[in-house]
Amino acid sequence: MKYGRKKGQSLVEITIGVSFLLILLLVLFEFAQIFFAYLNVLSAARAGCIFASNHPSWLREIQEPDYNPEDDPLYEQYRARITYEVLGADLNTEYLHIYLPVVEDGVAPGNPVTVRVMYELSTFASTMQVPFFGRFGLPNRYQISAQVTMPIRGE
Repeated sequence: MKYGRKKGQSLVEITIGVSFLLILLLVLFEFAQIFFAYLNVLSAARAGCIFASNHPSWLREIQEPDYNPEDDPLYEQYRARITYEVLGADLNTEYLHIYLPVVEDGVAPGNPVTVRVMYELSTFASTMQVPFFGRFGLPNRYQISAQVTMPIRGE
């Protein structure tokens, strides 16, 4: 009896090894995209929080129940600061959700203001499905949310 390898065994081993490495590479690329988007959403939330903390009079205005952001130029500046951070990363602003700043302890210097930004990320693998396994429980869109809190600065 010979102990040599059978024909085709090397080809099968290489095929299994390469397919495993390819899947690993796709997973790494997917997580890199998610991490990149998270860092940019965090940067956008930070830019919005800096803007909000430097405008305490605007924070008082948005606390009123009849506040309407449509005609407010400061709200447009707030949105623009956040949107420019996301655009700088070449992310689609259609999936960007910007929330109004939240002040819980009243608007006074030193009190915290919190800004929350959410982005719905669709990666290149969002439409891919493996036969019989589907998406392995992965979502079609990842909801990436960042929240930044900093103290209100003086008037």
